[in-house]
Amino acid sequence: GAAAAVGAGTASIETQRMVLQQIEAIRALKLRATEAERKATEVAMEIESAREAAKNAEAERDALQRRLEAHIATAGGENGYGPGHEGEESAVAQVTAVAQATIARLQELVSEKNATLTRAQAAMSDLRADALKKQDEDRKTIEQLNDLLFKQNQAEIKSMKEALELTGTGGGGGGGGGEG
Repeated sequence: GAAAAVGAGTASIETQRMVLQQIEAIRALKLRATEAERKATEVAMEIESAREAAKNAEAERDALQRRLEAHIATAGGENGYGPGHEGEESAVAQVTAVAQATIARLQELVSEKNATLTRAQAAMSDLRADALKKQDEDRKTIEQLNDLLFKQNQAEIKSMKEALELTGTGGGGGGGGGEG
């Protein structure tokens, strides 16, 4: 009986240690998931900002293009198609090239941010899958440990009953013999 109690106590301490380890592992996974979600949100905000900047650059380019075309049309009416007209066309071409280069750069930035977001989302999915797998493993381990603890407790109860029956039988027989 005493040996079983010591064995059960050791198993109980081991069980508690394992459960605490599982809880710590779950906490660590939750922290990683929270951090990954935060990073994914930041990347999404950066992508949205880059998209907005690209949209603004395109609008600015279009407005500048319209202004230059209007200026050329007005200057062309005043000056005709003289040497100044070629210089204005060259200026329009330069401004257009700069605007297009800026837009291309911004679109490249948006593409890079999209790729980063895709990678972050994939990492988040992997992290969630790992967390669910770990949670399932932990649940199974806890069930096994609970079953083991239940069986150990049942064995202890049984051994205590047997010990009481042995003690009770010996004492009851002696008491009954004195009366009879």
